[in-house]
Amino acid sequence: MNETLALTLGVILVVLLALVVGLVIPVLVQFRRTLAVAENRLEHLADDFGGLVHDVRRVLKRVDTLTEAVEEGRPALSQMIEAVTGLSHTVKRIDTRVRQMDAVSAAVVPAVVAAVRTWRTARASSDGDGAGTDMTTEPPPRGGERFEEEVKHG
Repeated sequence: MNETLALTLGVILVVLLALVVGLVIPVLVQFRRTLAVAENRLEHLADDFGGLVHDVRRVLKRVDTLTEAVEEGRPALSQMIEAVTGLSHTVKRIDTRVRQMDAVSAAVVPAVVAAVRTWRTARASSDGDGAGTDMTTEPPPRGGERFEEEVKHG
């Protein structure tokens, strides 16, 4: 029995070993392929990365140059910002005035149009039948002149 047990255990071990080898070999082969692809991608990435690092350094140089220029021109930049701010305030004031003028003209223009129509109507009626007041004659006398006329006609 001992021998049969040893033989059975030996067969089981060989079968398990064959099973493990049968399963592990394809996994190892796939792992090797994955590593080869990763290595290939890393080589391409290293080439791209080198160019990327070069581009980043170039951009940083430009930013440094721009920063230096801004720091050197800070007084001029400050004056420009103040001028733009002042211009902005002026434009706002002009906008406010234009809006006020628009509101006033919206109220005054209809009154002026009505006055002109009335004047034309009065003028037309005075020209046609002589009954209306002639509004084309000389203007009415001012304060002192009116008083003198009343005294004369008295």
